[in-house]
Amino acid sequence: FYEATHKYAEAVRTYDDIEAEYGHYDQINVRRSDCYSELGLYEKAIADISTAMEKEANWNRLCSRGDYYRLSGALDAAIADFTAAIEEYPKGGYAYYKRGWCYELKGERKNALEDYNMGLEMTEDYPYLYLMRGELLLQEGNKTEADADFEKVVQKDTIAENGSCRQYALHFLGWDKEAEEWMNKIIAEDPDDAGHYYDQACLYARMGRPEDSIAALRKAFEKGYRSFSHIRVDDDMDAVRDLPAFKALVEEYEARHAEYLKQFELSMPEKEETVTEIAVKRNPGGTFEIPCDINGLALQMIFDTGASDVTISSVEANFMFKNGYLSEKDIKGKKYYQIANGQISEGTTITLREVKIGNAVLHNVIGDWGLGIGDWGLGIGDCSWDKVQWNVLAPSQSTTRTTGSSSNQSNFVMAKKILLALFVLFVAVFVNGLIYTFHGQEKSWDKVCKGQALNVYECASIYTMHTALWMFCWPASPAAANEVFLMQFTGPRVDTVRHRCRFIRNSVLSERVVKTMKSLQLGQSKRLTYNGNVSYALTDKEHKAAMAINPCVISREIDRKTGKECFFIRLDNTWPLHSQTHIGLWKGAEIVVQEGLFRYIQDKGLIHHFVDEYCYPVKEIL
Repeated sequence: FYEATHKYAEAVRTYDDIEAEYGHYDQINVRRSDCYSELGLYEKAIADISTAMEKEANWNRLCSRGDYYRLSGALDAAIADFTAAIEEYPKGGYAYYKRGWCYELKGERKNALEDYNMGLEMTEDYPYLYLMRGELLLQEGNKTEADADFEKVVQKDTIAENGSCRQYALHFLGWDKEAEEWMNKIIAEDPDDAGHYYDQACLYARMGRPEDSIAALRKAFEKGYRSFSHIRVDDDMDAVRDLPAFKALVEEYEARHAEYLKQFELSMPEKEETVTEIAVKRNPGGTFEIPCDINGLALQMIFDTGASDVTISSVEANFMFKNGYLSEKDIKGKKYYQIANGQISEGTTITLREVKIGNAVLHNVIGDWGLGIGDWGLGIGDCSWDKVQWNVLAPSQSTTRTTGSSSNQSNFVMAKKILLALFVLFVAVFVNGLIYTFHGQEKSWDKVCKGQALNVYECASIYTMHTALWMFCWPASPAAANEVFLMQFTGPRVDTVRHRCRFIRNSVLSERVVKTMKSLQLGQSKRLTYNGNVSYALTDKEHKAAMAINPCVISREIDRKTGKECFFIRLDNTWPLHSQTHIGLWKGAEIVVQEGLFRYIQDKGLIHHFVDEYCYPVKEIL
């Protein structure tokens, strides 16, 4: 209900409550990840869908996570997921479309075009592939083939519904009236879908109707659209993104969204600054040559601390136009400016869709194509950037530093801190448990025998001793360690724990068990006990058998899960009050643990009671 009414934070909270009450369920992760995505919390969406994918990484889940990566800006990870989806189902056009789009966002148009072509070879029924290929062909000046693709979209996309792209094809064909009518039909089918109004805003922006575009964007925000990261890189919005009304509207709803998330103890991820050093060349006059990447083309830029604009010479601009790095839609208009010698020069304002400098990536940088500035290349002024901080090092150093933002770096640092904290906790628990085993447990045991209550420190130390026993047993006796582990982490709601393990033979105790089993008829049961106050080496088979079945009830019955006749071994996993665990070490040395201390904290609920159940088919034993 909350999802259908676009109340995604409420939906997340409800899914959390369901999971807390009923336990893990993959579909909760899948549905909740979509809610996180709608809220713009892509890292949480990725984490949730990844949990579901641990069990089954199918085509739908790969595509969903790929989309979340794309929206978060992790394009390489998105491409990897869409590639895996294509391998899973090569005839699915959606994955080719999305992977091609990611390549476009990276400035790799050739790879994008290959994906659109490959997708259309596999399936001719996915209109978005024709639309995206048509746009690329149009940018390259191939209008005839582009129009053919747009006409294909019109032929195949005939139902006004969510996912339709017919309106864009109609616009590219010059039929704006029909495009607007189609967009209105889509909205009429589902007037509460925020994405429809965002599509309308994109369409109006491409039509050159900025006021209508911003009005439609406001409507999208009112309906719940929150993909702010997508808005920042969506070239559909290039025509309006520099307008004050557009910037004010986005800032207004970003602030509203942050307040809304706070009500549910959610927040947009904080971005941490990262520093990258780049090799530069210092020129006379206070300028620097810095390597960069513009729309996928490697260039040397001139960083001039005395300039205030981004400018590009006619040589570079013409080359970029001829080779598809710039297109007609990147041209924004004319501009006049004064150069250093006082001369007034005419330039053309253009949009540089992607500028990479080191690890810093900027989208939709407005620059000027200076026809009168000569052939000195790309110029970057000191006032041109609001997302990159420049620090020029001492003259003897040939590097500069760019400071950008990276949520991935923040996650990595946080993960290291968490792992370090867990490691320190692990060592502290283990060391305290060992110390208490040799210095402390006897005093506490005397108090228990006298009926005295133990203090908080003693209870905590017994718990750490129990934990140390578990850690110590794992390398040599996994069966024993598993019992201790289950007592630590199996909740009080669990009455019975069924184990899947091979029956231990060739020991005195196991032969007694087999003999008891053979004496039973269907429906009968017998109790078997064994003296636990005997010292065994941890690797001794007799010790493993004793840990698994002492004391126990052996029965012969029909397994309700399989319908087969089986022997069952069941034991109440409760520490005895007056008994000891003897752990043999070497040369006669051993560790003695008072099990009554574990019983003490077990009765207090610090570790748990449950029934162990081992099931063996009759044929396997007899």
